[in-house]
Amino acid sequence: MDSPSSTEEVHEALKDNASRPYGPARSARAEQLVEQAAQTGDRPMLIHALQALITAYEYDGSSDRMLVPFARVLKMWDERPEDFDEYSAHSLHWHFKWVSAGLIWQPNVPLATIGRWLDEMERRYRLAGHNSQAVHACRHYVAVHVGDTAVAATHFDRWITAERDDMADCEACERHNRGDWLTTQGQDEEAVRIWQAVTDGHLTCAEEPHRVLARTLLPLLRLGRAEEARANHLRGYRMVRGNPALRASVAEHLEFAALTGNEARALEILAEHAGWLTLAAGEPVRYRLFFLEAVVVLLRRLVALGQGDLEVPTPRADRPTTTVAALLPAVEAEVDGIVATFDERNGTAAVSGRSSTRRAQEPLLAELPLGLRGTPGGAVPVIKKTEPEPEAPDDADALIAEATRLAEAHDPRAAEVWERVAASGADLPPPVRARIAESRVMAKAVADPAGTVEDFRTVAREFALAGDAGRDAVNRARAGLGALIDGDEPPPGTDPATVLAEVTALPEATDAVLWTVRFCHVQALFLDWLRGPEARNPDSPAKAGLDRLLATLLAAAADRPYEKGSVLHISAQLTLSAGDPEPAPDLLAGAAEAFVAAGVPHRAAESLQLLAEVTMRGGDPAAAEAHLDRALTVGGDRLDAESRGRLAALRAEIYVMLGGRDTEAVSTALSAAHLLDDVDPPVAARARMVAVFAFRRTGRPAEAVALLESMLPDVDRRGDEHEIVHVRQVYGECLADIGEFRTAAEELIAAARMTADRREHASLVHAAANALDGAGMSDDAGRTFERAAEVWREVGDRDAEVRAIRGHAWTLVQREEPDWPGALEMLEAAAVPDSGYEYFETLRQAAHLVLNWPPDERPEKLAARAVDLADAAADGFFGLDEPGSATQSMFTAAMLEERLGRSGDARTRLTALLGRHTAAGREDLADSVADFLERL
Repeated sequence: MDSPSSTEEVHEALKDNASRPYGPARSARAEQLVEQAAQTGDRPMLIHALQALITAYEYDGSSDRMLVPFARVLKMWDERPEDFDEYSAHSLHWHFKWVSAGLIWQPNVPLATIGRWLDEMERRYRLAGHNSQAVHACRHYVAVHVGDTAVAATHFDRWITAERDDMADCEACERHNRGDWLTTQGQDEEAVRIWQAVTDGHLTCAEEPHRVLARTLLPLLRLGRAEEARANHLRGYRMVRGNPALRASVAEHLEFAALTGNEARALEILAEHAGWLTLAAGEPVRYRLFFLEAVVVLLRRLVALGQGDLEVPTPRADRPTTTVAALLPAVEAEVDGIVATFDERNGTAAVSGRSSTRRAQEPLLAELPLGLRGTPGGAVPVIKKTEPEPEAPDDADALIAEATRLAEAHDPRAAEVWERVAASGADLPPPVRARIAESRVMAKAVADPAGTVEDFRTVAREFALAGDAGRDAVNRARAGLGALIDGDEPPPGTDPATVLAEVTALPEATDAVLWTVRFCHVQALFLDWLRGPEARNPDSPAKAGLDRLLATLLAAAADRPYEKGSVLHISAQLTLSAGDPEPAPDLLAGAAEAFVAAGVPHRAAESLQLLAEVTMRGGDPAAAEAHLDRALTVGGDRLDAESRGRLAALRAEIYVMLGGRDTEAVSTALSAAHLLDDVDPPVAARARMVAVFAFRRTGRPAEAVALLESMLPDVDRRGDEHEIVHVRQVYGECLADIGEFRTAAEELIAAARMTADRREHASLVHAAANALDGAGMSDDAGRTFERAAEVWREVGDRDAEVRAIRGHAWTLVQREEPDWPGALEMLEAAAVPDSGYEYFETLRQAAHLVLNWPPDERPEKLAARAVDLADAAADGFFGLDEPGSATQSMFTAAMLEERLGRSGDARTRLTALLGRHTAAGREDLADSVADFLERL
């Protein structure tokens, strides 16, 4: 980059640098410009350059470096105050406050020096006509820092009761700092109340609500308001991520995750900021201290979980990782060293005491599902919570008997007992070893039945060698069914029909063996029907054969409740697949009761879950919720995490359908995602999308964005085209909702390129054009609207095409050189006469365009013509029973008439409109017309 030499060039360079984002690059450039400004001999310019450098240091996390340039500016003020314009004089006193408050975090500055500095600040403020409000705030911060609670309280009271003037911090920052003090005094409720105007977005600044959202996390948890804390984490972390000036806030998010059972999330945050573990040149010690304290909280928590050997990312050593056990003492030692310097300077143990208390925190919640999808591919280690060891068995024989009993009762707890048999150390006979292998494959088959074909064949051979022909046959039938599920031919000797014939002729085959093989055969026939030439045809011979077979099995299972429940359940699935949902509820209710009678509540819960889904799809979400309640009651503690996750996912959908329960939907959906991430990622992703919908419907798009960002890598990795496009579309829409228009457009365009569906492509391109328009990129938006119109024309959607043309027209008047005639011509060309909504909306927008046309550039008589367009639009909207749109058209016409000097006509028109709305009982519209009349 060429160095500016003239005063004008330095001035332009300062303006250019002021438009850059804060960070090391901006600060480095500001340092260069200070020297170049000094070389010009222009003292006012040098003052501006120095003050720009001070601001850059404050916001790039290097605030400890601002004292030197500030001292230089202060000296220039004392020498020649006439060199300072109003802005730079104000900045001088404003920066005085920054420097004074920051001195307490420079341990090499004695307290006496800080006291004199504050006295000088008070004197200069008085001379400049400012009050002492900001001075009391700074004195309060110093007293808090050294642990003088009485003095801190005194200055706090003076601070909040003093009149605010133009040296007061912005109200958002003031509320942040006041809330900080209240939390130290145990007044979490009052602090959260003070912060609410900031967290709600009513008070904002460059660093708020970023910092307050982080600051609320632990107080909200202490108040039992975990849902709000989770929301603030989801919304707030992406605001502070990677920002060196907001290290303390990043640390608070890391700390929150570590104290809510989300150690993996905390590790992700640490991995993203591992560079901060190494001391950077010019890094303020307070930011380093606050960050390292939070890291200690996490590392201590991992050690407590028995994860001292866990590898964590860090640039501290030659390797990119080190163990928790190795990193913890190094970080602790650095924290201890930092706080010792403050204690020595302050003559109190306040800083070390606060640090020790923070580092010693215990979890505030055992588990708070955040709903965030962990990084795929193992970028962050998996945290395994230590489970209590089972009690030692009396003997292996007792365990074998218990495992056999549970397995024969179809109790899923059998798997755990078989594992205890395996771990018993006993010399196990071949049949027992085969049962253990079978149990493991069955557990694997729940998530991946097609992937266990060879495993079942291996188990079958083990049973054959052990002399158990029945279980050999069962596992061969299971292998064949797995192959069919995967769309393959069953391997030799595993076709369920062949195995059934073999078992039927086997004299020693037990009822349980016969039943299992028969059921594998039924499932195979079901698959054949679903995939065959008459797929899902309820009148096909294959369907009739299945019905007969199931009726026979049901009759044979009359006094065997488990088998009865299984037949009723698959019968319900058959009727649903045939497009006949009417019998399904009774079949599923019967299945649930049979499973309860059989003592297998987890299977009863499965039937009740499907019953709830059928009922929900049938339009009765309240009844569906009752079925889910019954499923949870019946299943009780026999439900595993996957079953509870599926029930929660369905319940979240029901809450959304019921309406008014979106908060519950979010919480339930995120819990479901947490439970299902490792066992059923597609259902977990669907649950997150339910939460995203609920977030958006309740006006919380920032939280939706956080969820979507966490799930995108996983969806891209395993999703199909439709899912990837849908998720990216919603992500783009949510980004637009929070004002990140440019990124939104990029996502929407990327999604448009992925889809082969032309209508979907057109919709995504149109949405991208709207986002580009929101980003102020008028030329790009115009081209994209034009492309959207072309594709809409291609798919034959005239209304959508017109909407895209209107969007394009408006971009013409948002350019540096607006093209008003071109925009109007485009709108008029799109207004092909018909009786539809879009025709009248195009007329209304054409009239509105004329209304906004600069009068000195607008052709004569165009305003009168626009009144006619607005009238035609209003008449059309009233004919379509769209009184709101008609009212907007009438407002446009009235404003045009007023500019034509026909105020009386405008009032007459609006008075008539008021009477029309009043007579029709449209009170809201009548009120808006009355307000407009008053303003007119």
